[in-house]
Amino acid sequence: MQSPTCNSDRNGPSIAVDFGGTKISAAKISNNEIVDRRQEPTNQDASPETHLDAIVSLIEGLRDGQDAIIGVAVCGRIDQRGNWHALNSNTLKGLVSFPLRVKLESQFGCPVNVMNDATAAAWGEYRVCAKTEDVDSLLYITVSTGVGGGLVLNGRPLYSADGLASHLGFMSSPYSSELCGSGRIGTIESIASGTAIGRAASAASAKRLTGYDAYQAHLSNDESATAIVDLSAKTIAKVIADVRALLGIQLVTIGGSVGLAEGYIERVRQYLDEEPELFRPRVIPAQLGADSALFGVII
Repeated sequence: MQSPTCNSDRNGPSIAVDFGGTKISAAKISNNEIVDRRQEPTNQDASPETHLDAIVSLIEGLRDGQDAIIGVAVCGRIDQRGNWHALNSNTLKGLVSFPLRVKLESQFGCPVNVMNDATAAAWGEYRVCAKTEDVDSLLYITVSTGVGGGLVLNGRPLYSADGLASHLGFMSSPYSSELCGSGRIGTIESIASGTAIGRAASAASAKRLTGYDAYQAHLSNDESATAIVDLSAKTIAKVIADVRALLGIQLVTIGGSVGLAEGYIERVRQYLDEEPELFRPRVIPAQLGADSALFGVII
C-alpha cells in the first residue's frame, strides 16, 4: 500500500522534525500550534540510515496515515541538493553527503523541506519577532551540545550552496586552544558548548561531569563551575559583537539547553556590555523556546 502523500494546503497540518546532537524532537503543528509531539535520544554512533529510520518513524507516528506538510531540520550541514554532512565528527559519525532530501521524498512521495537546525530556528524566531520588532536582520544562537548559529538578513534566511553559512560555532575564539571536532583549533564550540563546559568541569574536579552537572554546580555557587560558565558566556558575547560588526545585526535570540538555562543570557549581556555601544545589539531569549527549529522548518 502506498504511503499517503504530503498535504500541499499551507493551512493543513504539518509535521516538523528537529534532529539535534542530543535528542530528536518531532511535532505535529496545526494553526500555528503544536498539537502533538514525540521525542527520542540521538544515537550519535548510529549510521546515517539508522538516523533516517528514526526520523521517518517519528514522522509516521505523528502523521498517523494522514496527509501533512513535512519539514526536517538537522544539525550539521545541508547543501543545496539536500545532502547531509556532519561538521563535528564527535557529534555525528559517518555522515558524508547523505542524500537526506532524496531519501525522505522517496519515502513520502512529495517535496520535503530540509534545513540546518539553527538556520531553521533563526527563521522561526524571525517570523515571531518581526511581528513585534522593527527588524529585518536577526542572529539566532543555540548553546547546547554544540554551538550553532542561524542568520536572517534583509528578511530572508541566509543559505550557501555548500551549507556552511552561519556555522558560527566553528569560528575562532581567543579564549580557546582546544581541538574541535570540526578539525579546527580554538573554536567557539570547543569552549562555549555544553559539551565543552562538562569537559572543563571534569578536568577541574577530576571526575566525569556533564554540562548539566557543571551548570547545576554553578547555580549552587561552585566558584570553579561559575568560572567555566562565565567563560562560555564571555565567548558568546564576543561573537555577538563580531557578527554585529560584520553584518549590522539588529536582534539576537539565544536558545539551547545552556542558552536558556537560568541566568545564562544575563551573563552574556553583562559581558556584551563591556563592548562599545555600537557593537551591542539587543539580546533576548528564544521566543519559541526549544521549538524554534520546529516552526522555522515549515516554510
